[in-house]
Amino acid sequence: ILPHVHINTDLKQLIIEVRNDRTKSKNNPSAQPEYDISKLLNDIIHSKFYESDYNTITKKILYENMSYEESIKKGIAIVAQSKIF
Repeated sequence: ILPHVHINTDLKQLIIEVRNDRTKSKNNPSAQPEYDISKLLNDIIHSKFYESDYNTITKKILYENMSYEESIKKGIAIVAQSKIF
């Protein structure tokens, strides 16, 4: 998806609006202002928390063969480094 989404002020504004809306629900704890989303994403990257899930489930439903490391590099790492949150 990332190659088709522009990380810009429009996206940043959308993130702010969605996050503000979701703060009203206790079912969305990461939307609360005390959560640093970029830090959470970096924690996920460094802990490889989803690697097993990616390799056993997600990888099987992709249209192209992509390693966990490559998917991190081309996706979540870009978002984490973008400072969009």
